[in-house]
Amino acid sequence: MHLSGMVSSIAIGLGFLALAAPPAAAQSQPTLPADLRSGWELVPELSDEFDGARIDGARWNADVEDWGPWSWEPGNATVDDGTLRLTIRYEPHRAARRAPDASGPTDQRLFYKSGIVRSRGYQTYGYYEARIKGVPTYPGSSPAFWIYSIAETNKRHGFTRGEGAVTYSEVDIVELQQGGFVENAVGRDGPEVIDMNLHMRMIENGKEIWKRPGNFPELAKNRIEAGFDPRDDFHIYGARVSPDEVIWYIDGVEVARKPNLYWHLPMYVTLSLGLRSPHVTYRDCPDGFWRCPVPGAATGDGYPASMEVDWVRSWRRADEPRVGSPQLVKASTAAERAAPPQSSVFKPGADADGDGRLSPDEFVMFMGTRELQIRDADKDGKISAVEWLGDNEGGFQRLTLDRFNADGNDEMGVDEIVRVFLWIFSNRDKNKDGFLSAEESAPPTLVR
Repeated sequence: MHLSGMVSSIAIGLGFLALAAPPAAAQSQPTLPADLRSGWELVPELSDEFDGARIDGARWNADVEDWGPWSWEPGNATVDDGTLRLTIRYEPHRAARRAPDASGPTDQRLFYKSGIVRSRGYQTYGYYEARIKGVPTYPGSSPAFWIYSIAETNKRHGFTRGEGAVTYSEVDIVELQQGGFVENAVGRDGPEVIDMNLHMRMIENGKEIWKRPGNFPELAKNRIEAGFDPRDDFHIYGARVSPDEVIWYIDGVEVARKPNLYWHLPMYVTLSLGLRSPHVTYRDCPDGFWRCPVPGAATGDGYPASMEVDWVRSWRRADEPRVGSPQLVKASTAAERAAPPQSSVFKPGADADGDGRLSPDEFVMFMGTRELQIRDADKDGKISAVEWLGDNEGGFQRLTLDRFNADGNDEMGVDEIVRVFLWIFSNRDKNKDGFLSAEESAPPTLVR
């Protein structure tokens, strides 16, 4: 199954099997389709059956640096009866956090402590898989299995910080139970929606910028409708990272893939239990922070709560390098710049007459219908100001509400939505021929 695009939304349903984990000695191949299983070697320093009495400190670091509006606590990562348990607890405390571009740390009042383990070793290319059961408390906590880079290790492998350089890379093999990740007026996803995304930072025009699922969905976002509740049972979540692609799997079934343009840095295998909405917000955070705790939502109800990991296994191939190189990053960056931009709307559903371009009617119908489906939470045929703004209080949504809500009634009716997308159409129609080509349909930067 080959899936790509702005949002990979796949109803897997009964196609998934909760596979039992054989003993380590019997596991000689990864959980992949039969024709892809050969040629792999298990990487012991990045794998664990968790059969010991405690965390293997030579293999895992459970005392990593803190970030975000909660704290990591080594005692919240434990091994018991062949299972790794990462536990989140309601423990109000104060801790220092540094906002982006801040000159120093700020003392913050926080409410939760949780568990994490990060591998001592690292690699780039391979197949990573773990058998995980979600956390009972929902919403509020998100089990995650991911790999990410560390600046000091990048430097040792020759990755520099010059123009075009990638300074951070992260592959989210899976993030469970995010509940839409941020609170919004439309409501949140149910626990059956699973995120398998990419994140990175790079230097462009002398500035370090983020490329994430929110601002570069074609590059980085995969939203999977799994058809099961991950809290009910264990499932195997995996990702194949090669020099050319990143491919995600659930229980051995491919569910998403993206070109590997930037994910070539050495990365550490990580399992963690993070905090999410309603305990975290991205709105009106003080002191320059882009996310912060929500004191009014803090509660001990439902806590402590634990995610469970039966095992984690990392594999590599003899015919691939263990770690990527700066040359691969440069080649990928050049390839992306040379290629036509990917479109978020130029697809069969938008191009109704199949002529390879979008008319104003096609563009407005496709985009307007999508906005109504996404934002009209109460299904009254219009979008209130709260529904329209969502989590973009100061961004594009605010710009369009101010510009096109002419009657000032704080609602975006059908006529106003049509005007919004006719305006966007006009901005994208660079040659002013009255149609959008595939290249023109890719979102530009909109300037007021």
